[in-house]
Formats: sequence, C-alpha cells, structure tokens
Amino acid sequence: MADLKCFDVAIIGAGPAGMSAALECCRNLSVVVFDEQGRAGGQIFRQPPPHPSVQVNSPACRLYPFGDVLVRKAEAESRIDWRFRQTVWGIFPDEDRIRVCTNKTTVLARKTLVATGAYEMPVAFPGWTLPGVMGVGAIQTLLRSQNVLLGRRFVLAGSHPLLILVADMLLAAGAEIQEVAIARSRPRFREILDGLLAVPGNIPIFKETASSLYKLTKARVSIRFGRIMVEARGNEEGLTHVTLSDCDRDWIPSGAHRVFETDILGTGFGLLPSTELCRQIGCATQWDSRNGGWIVKHDGFQRTTVRNVYVAGEPAGIRGAASARTEGELAGLMIVQDLIPQRRDDRLIRRNLSQTKRNRKFSDRVAKFFQPNMRALSDLASDGTVICRCEDVKRSAVTKFLERNSHTTSINSVKLACRTGMGFCQGRYCHHTLAQILSNATSQPVERCGEFTARVPIKPISARDLSDV
Repeated sequence: MADLKCFDVAIIGAGPAGMSAALECCRNLSVVVFDEQGRAGGQIFRQPPPHPSVQVNSPACRLYPFGDVLVRKAEAESRIDWRFRQTVWGIFPDEDRIRVCTNKTTVLARKTLVATGAYEMPVAFPGWTLPGVMGVGAIQTLLRSQNVLLGRRFVLAGSHPLLILVADMLLAAGAEIQEVAIARSRPRFREILDGLLAVPGNIPIFKETASSLYKLTKARVSIRFGRIMVEARGNEEGLTHVTLSDCDRDWIPSGAHRVFETDILGTGFGLLPSTELCRQIGCATQWDSRNGGWIVKHDGFQRTTVRNVYVAGEPAGIRGAASARTEGELAGLMIVQDLIPQRRDDRLIRRNLSQTKRNRKFSDRVAKFFQPNMRALSDLASDGTVICRCEDVKRSAVTKFLERNSHTTSINSVKLACRTGMGFCQGRYCHHTLAQILSNATSQPVERCGEFTARVPIKPISARDLSDV
C-alpha cells in the first residue's frame, strides 16, 4: 500500500462536472481525473475524431455555449493528471483516504468526487433487443464522434427533447426521418406559458430547440404528439418494421396503429443517473422521480453520506450540463475548503449556490414537462418480451414468480429468484422496468421496491485487473 501514489483529489468522470471541479481544485491541490473516453468532455461534449472525414454539426455546444471553452481550458491545464481510457471498477475507504481502483492502476486520494454522469433509459417492448433499435443518444454519439450514419431511414420515438435535436442532426447528415413520435399529448396553453417562464437565462437552449423544430417543419418531417412505439419486428439481419400507436394522455395505446418499414428506431425517454460507484462504497440514495429516480443523497455542498466522498452532476440528479458544471464548481470549492480551510472563498460559494439554484429551477420545469410515464412504459412489455437482456429473462418469468410469491416487495428478492440484474450490467438496463412491474403488481410506490445492491466490480474487468489490487 505504501507504493500507491496519493493525490489530494481523485475525480471520476471528465464531463462538465468533473472538468469544472478539477479546474477549481488544481490551483491548490494535486488532482487526478479518470474517464473511460479518450478525451475530456463526457458524453454531452464528446470530442470528434482527430481528423474527421465528415463535419457533423453538434448542437451540444450551442445549447451550452460554455462547453467548448470548458473542454479547451481543461485539456490545456497541465496541473491535472488526466487518466483517460480507464474504467473505475471500485472505490474503497482506506483509513482517512479513498482507494480508487481502475482497470490499469490503483491510487489513493484524500477526497474523491464521483461525477460519472448518466446513461440512456432503455424501454422494454416487443422487439426492443433487435439490432437497429437503440437510444437516440447512441445515434447522436456515433454520428458526432465517429461520423457513422447507421441507416438511411429513421423513426424516432420517446418523450425527451433530445429527439428533436437528433432528428435535426440526422436530417443534416442526409437521413430520411420518417416520423418523430412524442408520447406525451400536445402541450396545453398553460403548460406552454409555464415553459416560457423558464426562458430568461436559458435562451441558447430554447433558441436551438426552436431552430431544430423550424428545420424539421420546413423539411416536412412528421412530428406527432400522442404516439408511442409498441412493437419492432425484424429478421436475422436486424430491424425491418416499427409499429407506432396513438396513445391517450396517460400514454395508453389506443389501438390506432401505423407500421413503418425502416432501418433504425431511436428511442428517447430520458436518462438514468450512474450511481453505482457511490452505492458500492455505501453512500445513501434518495428517490426523486422528477430528476432520474434514485439519486445520491448529498448536502447543500455536494458532500455524500460517506466521509471524503462528494458527488456532482447527474448522479446527484438529472438536471443537464449547466447544473453539472455549477455543481462541479461547488464540489471543487468545498473540497479545497475542507482540505485547506484558509482558502475558503465565501463570495464564490454564494455566487455558485445562487447559480445552482437557478439551474435547478429551470431543470425542474423541463423535467415536469417531459417526465416519462413509467407505469405505461412498463406495460408495453408483453409476456414474451425480454426484460433482462444479460440473463435473457422474459417478463413471463417475473410475472409467474410474483403470482406465486405475492408477499414479495423487493426487487432484490426478484433478482435472487429470476436472475434479473445478475448479468454484466448489474441491472443498469432492467432495474427501472423491473421495479415498475413489481410496483404495479404489489400496488406499492415504486421507490418502496428498492434498488439492486451494487457489487464489486461494478463493471466487467479481467481477473488480472483484480489480482493487481
């Protein structure tokens, strides 16, 4: 253990929260940043290849004008020890420090910030495991970072505003957008008015969204409210057809269907916070349905319930890149203060707290407008639909277990009996669906169903990596 390198601060994640915190800390402290990607930026500001063959116009830095500046400033900062292409698979208390273990190295840190971002929320429905059915964020990532257009014809379905932005990107890249299906009903006047109240201070976001809508409308792309995907069909080569259905205000399919022959179905119903590392070390979580479900519990200064562990960005609540940046700055300021009390800067802290409050107010309005109906989404899965892709567990297996064991109230009990969540992803892609199915069956609030227990390693690594610990 004496041979391990020790840093003042270890930051996990090089997105807006991680970059902002690193820049705050590196002036006074030694900082190491780990990220699975090859460059700073995170998913939202993912950088293109060094010599792209096609220029893809990404909306991210137009939505958040600070993005380009933040990435350039972070990458130019020589006082930060960047450790790219490393997967952190576990963090552990080690006396008065935190041991951070990756697939390439192990370090000690006096303070550790978890800024691991979020991932797309998958929705289980008949055919969702077919090649060609994927999240709109993945479509955007492949187009933006690898210049890959996966097909010619696209159907996009969901409830998240990213649908509109990705449709605009695809259109500019030469794709045919057959339809953008938005599950929620057309907004009422009062909802529109409430949304307009959020415009001040967030003009770039509204401007970019309005621009995308204008270009899609001008190109006569069909944008339909009150419509949801109910089935995907295909063959050994992948997706061939998608069935969309009209739905009511509660997202219940009405039976009026339309079938599209298509290449790619992109779904977008929002994001789920990546809380696995925090849960693995024992941080408490709390339920917040509007901001991603289970989020890491923290005080007003981004400290978690575990000593020396902080959280910022999406694991603390799905609120977007602007909130992630201010939360990262706040976490950085507090880490510096906690390690060097004489460096406390009350003025900067007050300013940051004020900006964080404004950002959260805006994100709460957006979340209210686009919040997915989880009960309706879980009902899309038929008995033959695979719920857990890793272990190939169908809904029928879960339903039969619950019928025989009506006293079951915890998803960990379902996990033990049905193997849901025992695969490589540890339930990242089935937890929310399974919890809602259990909630529906037992008539209890979904938060009462609990979470899967996070296990080490939280992501697949080789036995050699474990032996080096």
